[in-house]
Amino acid sequence: MLGRYLLKEVLLPYLVGVFLFVALLTLDLLSSLSGFLLARGVGVREIALLVLYRLPWTLSLALPLALVFALLVGLARLIRSSELKAAYAGGVPPLALLKPLLGLALLVSLANLYNLAEVRPRALSAYDALLGRLLYGEGGAVAVLRKQVYAPPGLGVYYAEEVWPGERANRLLGVRVVDEEGR
Repeated sequence: MLGRYLLKEVLLPYLVGVFLFVALLTLDLLSSLSGFLLARGVGVREIALLVLYRLPWTLSLALPLALVFALLVGLARLIRSSELKAAYAGGVPPLALLKPLLGLALLVSLANLYNLAEVRPRALSAYDALLGRLLYGEGGAVAVLRKQVYAPPGLGVYYAEEVWPGERANRLLGVRVVDEEGR
């Protein structure tokens, strides 16, 4: 019964901690990609898919961090109200209080292990494919050429800061053309 009471004190802060860490890591992802997403005019559906595909990675960090957070918050409340002292004075051994917390830690560890081994690799593969499609178009990730110079005989010099290969035509960024007379 004491173990259930202890778990009750820890589970609510654990759920709040998972939510907070997932929210913080998701906001970090969105803030780091916001300039790119706005510049490309990415829709809400694609943004939601990016967040969904990145969720297993986020959970792999949030689950253990939230457990530490919940243990600190839950046990601090018990210590502050002297409930642990009362339990010890009543003859409850510390190991009896540790068993439910170790069980919770084992459960969180197994869930995180499954996430890391099965869910996260597939989700990150889908995330990378979607991000590559958003970055480079429908063809996926392709090599972007940087600082390219082309000088056909008698036609001057052509310079491009970036050349993005496409299916029908290349996209050029920062093009400069110098004719034979240096203009």
